[in-house]
Amino acid sequence: MSEKGFLIYVFTTLEAIEKIKIYSKEIHTPEELLSLNDQMNFNAINRLLLTIGEEVKKIEVDLLNTQPQFQWHEIIGLRNRMAHDYRGIDPEIIFDIVKHELTPLKNALINILMLNPIDKDLVLKALDSPFYKNLEYLRKTLGYKEKN
Repeated sequence: MSEKGFLIYVFTTLEAIEKIKIYSKEIHTPEELLSLNDQMNFNAINRLLLTIGEEVKKIEVDLLNTQPQFQWHEIIGLRNRMAHDYRGIDPEIIFDIVKHELTPLKNALINILMLNPIDKDLVLKALDSPFYKNLEYLRKTLGYKEKN
């Protein structure tokens, strides 16, 4: 896998996590998740969870194995179930994932980034992209000077 490909997969997953947190901030129950904004938040979150599963699937297994606390195959499996059984999506399971699983996943992905040196210019170029606007915290986390 190229360094650029690896970075895109991890950054896209992290951005999806941040967007899910934004879209679910005001949601306190599975029922709210399902009904808020005529299911717009629910649909957006489901799409982002699909994205997470798709991007994780593209990261080399050796890199994922550096974070054995995750059952990475379950993330990929969720993506497959969501993609092929939309009506079977349980809002309670999605709510639980949103409220309890995303922060540990985010931390594992950041650990993967920190364990694998990436060209600084490539990281900064990606962080300047509008696709990763919610990842500004990575500048500091990865030891780069904050954007002026």
